[in-house]
Parts: sequence; structure tokens; C-alpha cells
Amino acid sequence: MQGFSWTWFLLIGIYSKFYNKHIIKEGESCILIPNHSSYLDAALIYRAIDAVFLTLGKIEIAKVPLFGIIYKTIVVLVDRSSVIAKAKSFLQMTSVLEQGIDIIVFPEGTFDEFDSDLKPFFDGAFRLALHAKKPLLPILFVDARERLHPSSIFSFTPGACRIVYLPPIETAHLPKNCQSEIKDYAYEYMNTMLNYCRANGCKDSLAVAEKWRAENKLVVKEAVNKK
Repeated sequence: MQGFSWTWFLLIGIYSKFYNKHIIKEGESCILIPNHSSYLDAALIYRAIDAVFLTLGKIEIAKVPLFGIIYKTIVVLVDRSSVIAKAKSFLQMTSVLEQGIDIIVFPEGTFDEFDSDLKPFFDGAFRLALHAKKPLLPILFVDARERLHPSSIFSFTPGACRIVYLPPIETAHLPKNCQSEIKDYAYEYMNTMLNYCRANGCKDSLAVAEKWRAENKLVVKEAVNKK
């Protein structure tokens, strides 16, 4: 899929510019949380990540003839039909992470045609990270909305798609019941950095992200390291 994505972008006149890609550590699985603002994001994932990864997908789509066979090889199927089914899907995602495979979750779930800011995040990615004790690695697709606006598939314009990798949010030391705090923290972190990159460029994004994190510590209800 990476090769197909690279070729397709070349043919349609889109080129990727990467910032802070060295942040991704080989051999350490994590939960990647990109922003979601365009239909183009599904293809951009394969430009952003070189390693093997899986993303979440609805189990209903796996039943589609022919496409369903391919679909099942690139997603972790999520079954929301019952509490038991959801628990099994959750355990499957944890198992994938333990095998050293990254999982991608769009925390917004969808995008807004009118608003370019991030939509409110769902809990899933953050509950999974806390349960599996895996870091959350935010990725920003800065220009996807400009290249292909969600209002129309005919709004495509060639040009650059900047991809920014932000320092990860570590979860190994956090209690499992703080998904609300870490979700809100990740939202503010990503929204601040997305707005900064759109207004000022991405060259200094790493330094700005580290400064923001230093000034905005994640606070949880439960103290973890009690002395």
C-alpha cells in the first residue's frame, strides 16, 4: 500500500513534506492519532508511516464481497454489537500492539465540512493506550483539507501535504481511569500545534511542541508515583 500511495500521489501532483519523522522509534509499537480533515487522509497514512500498521475498521464492511477479504488484512475489526463483542475487539487490539504492530486511530472519528478545527475526540484511542501502556503519537496532516476539501471530491488541488510528527504522550505511568484527562490534553496539544503550523509553518514545530508540553503538564485525578 505504501508503494501504491507514493505512485498515486506522484501522478496527481501531491508531494509530501515530513517534519520530525525521527520521533518514530523503530521496534516500539504505539497508537498513532492523526487529525482527520479530508478524504485524502486515508491515503496520507501510507505516506506517513513506513512500518507495518493496522487501523480500526467496522466489522460490517468485512462482509462486503471481495473487498471484505482485502479489508480484513489491513484493519483491526471492531464489533460494537454487544458488550462482549466490544471486549473481544479491545483484546484483539491489545494483542496487535503486544506483537509490535502500530495501530492508527482517528480520534475525531470523522471530519467537519465547515470547521477546520479538530472535532471533539472519542475515548477509544485513549482507553486503549492506557490499558496497553503504549504511547500515543500525534500526527498532523496540515494541508490535506487544502488539497481535497471535504465539501466536494472535485475540489482537489495539487501541491504540498505537510506531515508533522509530534513528541509522544507517554501512558505507562498513568492510571487506567484517566482517559478523560488524557483525551482533553491530547486535544489541546494537537489543536494548538495544528493552528500553529497552519499559521507559522512547520519548521519549528518540534521546539514549539516541546515548549507547549513543558508549560502544560498533564494532570490526572490520581497520583501515580506516591512516595
